[in-house]
Amino acid sequence: MREWIVNYIEAEKAALDSIPVEQVESVILKFKEAHAEGRQIFMFGNGGSASNASHFATDLGKGSSDALGKRFKVLSLNDNVSWMTAIGNDYSYEDI
Repeated sequence: MREWIVNYIEAEKAALDSIPVEQVESVILKFKEAHAEGRQIFMFGNGGSASNASHFATDLGKGSSDALGKRFKVLSLNDNVSWMTAIGNDYSYEDI
């Protein structure tokens, strides 16, 4: 068990060390810019990542916005099943 825990922690450290800090910073700056300009931010994901997109949109739109006094305008495209299936039905599911 101990070896598994140590290996798990090492894998997590390696994953964190591989994060491109400059790219994360760039995304954060884009979010801040969109917030300041009142622009809409769209999130999306496929499979389990759809849940991540939904959760992130909720956190950004609610939790992160609380202290700012002005909410982020954010929407997870995965959260509107009617919209997604209408696009698929009217155009093609490749367009979703």
